[in-house]
Amino acid sequence: MTAAKPKPEKTDQGCLALVALVGVILLVVKCADSSQSTSASSFDTAPAATDAPTPTPTPVLAQSKSDLGIGAESFTKVAAVDDATSSMIFSKNCYAALEERFTWSKLDQCGAFDALAVHNVLEGLQTGSDAELTYLDGEAAAGRFFAAAKSHADDQSTMDERWSALDAYAAGVTKRAVARLAAKAAASEAESEAMEGDDTAYVDANGNVVTPATGDQVSDASEEE
Repeated sequence: MTAAKPKPEKTDQGCLALVALVGVILLVVKCADSSQSTSASSFDTAPAATDAPTPTPTPVLAQSKSDLGIGAESFTKVAAVDDATSSMIFSKNCYAALEERFTWSKLDQCGAFDALAVHNVLEGLQTGSDAELTYLDGEAAAGRFFAAAKSHADDQSTMDERWSALDAYAAGVTKRAVARLAAKAAASEAESEAMEGDDTAYVDANGNVVTPATGDQVSDASEEE
């Protein structure tokens, strides 16, 4: 009688165990990926420690009449000493100081000086070499002003208005200076004509009584009173 062959054991339980193991492995892998993703996201959103702050423009201050006056006073002193040579040197030194430490007051002072030099050249009150006159040209002076203000102003149109105000101020000051010189010249000419054609004594600008025919000083008018 042939012995019966043993029946193979059922493998259902083994399959279930294998499926469970695979599920655990997948879960572990998923958790690891999630953790790495969260860490990477944290690094991406964190601000970089090495980022430098963005420089902000210097707040634009309104023009001050006192600053324009300082520029005009500086020009008057320089112009009394020399012609365009000294004006060009002063202008260069003014803008060099502005590069070291920028302020709107200093910019207006330099601009007012330059604008006055420009208008004095235009009126023939200052003369100089070709290089000096080119430096004191209106467009060149405006260019220096805009270049100095460029990195400190958000709106270029406000700088256009600022320079226009300086230019108008300088034009007015120069016009009045020309009028005074013309009046002085006319008075001097009238005085000379009176001395040549009239024998009537008159009081000169210093208060002295003068006889036109001879030009002799008769007396001090203040002494006669």
